[in-house]
Amino acid sequence: MMLGQSRKFILTVGEENAVLTHLVRGRVRNAWIMPADPAEGAPLLAEALATDRRAGIWLLVDSFEQLYKEEPVLAANMLDQPKLVRRQMMATLPGDMLAGAYPQGQDPKTKRKFFLFCGVPRTDRLSAWIALLGPRLKASHLLPLESLGLLLTVSDMQAAQPAQGVRWRVMTTMNVTGGLRQIVSKQGRMVLTRLTPAPAEDLSPAEAAAAIERDFRQTLSYVKRLGYQPGDILDFVLVVGPNLARELKARSLDATSVLITTPSELAGALGLGAVGREDTPYSDVLHALWFATRKKPRLSLAATVNPQPDWQRQAETVSPWLAGVALAGSLWWAGDTGWTLYQTHQDIAAQQAALASAQTTLGIVQAERAALPHTAEEVRRVLALGEELKRNDFSLLPLVQGLAEAVGERALLVRAVMEAPPEASPGADARSQRGTQAAEPRQTARMSYHLPGTVTTPEEAMELSYALLDDLRRVFADSQVEMVAPPVDVLPTQTLVGGSAPDLLPDGSIPLYQVEFEISKVLQ
Repeated sequence: MMLGQSRKFILTVGEENAVLTHLVRGRVRNAWIMPADPAEGAPLLAEALATDRRAGIWLLVDSFEQLYKEEPVLAANMLDQPKLVRRQMMATLPGDMLAGAYPQGQDPKTKRKFFLFCGVPRTDRLSAWIALLGPRLKASHLLPLESLGLLLTVSDMQAAQPAQGVRWRVMTTMNVTGGLRQIVSKQGRMVLTRLTPAPAEDLSPAEAAAAIERDFRQTLSYVKRLGYQPGDILDFVLVVGPNLARELKARSLDATSVLITTPSELAGALGLGAVGREDTPYSDVLHALWFATRKKPRLSLAATVNPQPDWQRQAETVSPWLAGVALAGSLWWAGDTGWTLYQTHQDIAAQQAALASAQTTLGIVQAERAALPHTAEEVRRVLALGEELKRNDFSLLPLVQGLAEAVGERALLVRAVMEAPPEASPGADARSQRGTQAAEPRQTARMSYHLPGTVTTPEEAMELSYALLDDLRRVFADSQVEMVAPPVDVLPTQTLVGGSAPDLLPDGSIPLYQVEFEISKVLQ
């Protein structure tokens, strides 16, 4: 459908707001921001449309839930090809949607044609907006697909020379209808679109720039899942307000080329004219103006319809003298089996819609998880360790601080083992009732130290070890501290326990003696 008409309205509907843009001869005459709820926006919509009763209306959908899936379709003649495409679209997209198929080219080897099947659920809110527009509505379209040409045109303008190799392009615009709209293409074909919240208005430019930079990196993680490889060309276009643009230009974004601009600057560079105030960060009017000035939209959406059996046609295929009997039998069968088949089709459509929504959510969650600095398994292990330490009342920080205070640099800690008391077994209460005295639960820590290489005689080793023991008992006054393995055997054999260790001490000397202490505390 050609857009035509020198006077037109473009209604952009999103999650947060709706924007109605009035255009006359390719220039913006006016624009209105309306609530996303049709019931609240209806009075303002009617008032705005009354300013030009001859202008047609086109609908741009900028909602969160949009479905895009590229599928091959067997090549056929001009008469059969639309049937095959429609059949494939009904098998690919859930029922009760506004949907369409956009041609993506043909495989030169298999001769199969590729189509991008696009759709948006026909929700109650979207249906209400369509009802408000009435017969003046010319057609419905998807904003990301229609603005793909904007991305391709702008990225070609900033390229110094034709790109060689696999080329990815990403455009992020801030829209009042819903937030940050990202459109991603590979080799000129749309492969991904995302809608994420815009930075809060109370953030400083630096904080908002950091938020958008994180969002870009998250989008890049999606692109990598789609096949982006190091060495591929990546063009990034970011359209925001002037203050945020200046802040982002000072940052380094991982892309081959980066264009950071404002809606007003970009519209001027494209020769589209004014799109509002020069300091506006929102690109809703820019998207509407770009769409309105195209000779032909990329794709007009239509309602998908599940085919139903034509019982009358089946009856007419029977010979005339049996037509009455066949018709009566078909009507009876339709009243019994036909209703069951209809319900089955409805159930299948509902399940397909639920599956598509679940798959979309799963993809988002998987990509967000892949962008995290730590894997879910690592986080689970840390949380499990924290719960274990909490359950056993381990106080790691006080222990480490106490050891540093008592020992200092006089010895080198080479090993530390903490033991928690075993959990009470089911028969513990029964043993207590029979008079068996249970051992007191204790938290125990064992530390092995290398004594410095300057300690060369058993007497010096024992003297330093007892000094360390006194200091440990002083620091851990509420615990029991013992020297469980002295540096020299106290038995007559006088065998050295530490021996000659291979590890050097920090001062380069070789430790000859090792001592082990145990700190235990009765748990309350």
